[in-house]
Amino acid sequence: MKELKKLIENNHNPRELKRALAVQMVYQRYTYCEIRDGIKVSVGFISNRTYVKALLVV
Repeated sequence: MKELKKLIENNHNPRELKRALAVQMVYQRYTYCEIRDGIKVSVGFISNRTYVKALLVV
């Protein structure tokens, strides 16, 4: 989780920032619909398993 917070704090790429925020929100047990509405992304954007797995490895 420290790495995820560091990524959010240091990332200036809007797409990567939204992905990191989405992953953080998933960990906080937000539903995909709440995340979609909160940061204005599609459910497909949130559920991109490849990206989520990559973040889990970090």
